[in-house]
Amino acid sequence: MACGTNFYDHCFPKDSVTLGFSSNCAHWLRDKPCDMTGTTCHLFITVPEEKVKFRAQAEKDWGLYLTKRAAEISPGGSMVLVELAIVEHGHFTGQTPETVGIFRMLSTLWKSLSDEGIIKSLR
Repeated sequence: MACGTNFYDHCFPKDSVTLGFSSNCAHWLRDKPCDMTGTTCHLFITVPEEKVKFRAQAEKDWGLYLTKRAAEISPGGSMVLVELAIVEHGHFTGQTPETVGIFRMLSTLWKSLSDEGIIKSLR
């Protein structure tokens, strides 16, 4: 079963999900806490105050996301979550000092398209 709705709302009736699966969605925040300087991707924020604001928004959204999913899981049910995580030294899926990950590539591409006026700046 799939649900094409806002995952910060209820997606399924209470206690109706026996096995839930979610992959790569929690990095989409409910609200943009501030503009990002020099990047289009939160993973590459370099301004400490901006990073703090995004982290606080992510923590708040993660709690809401888990609360909504917990209400949907039936007694004895399970949920499998596969999410992007940043580990020590800022490494994350596909991004290490030895690689150019997909998120860095996309961020660079989006910024150049915006700088050239091909797309509008993302808000």
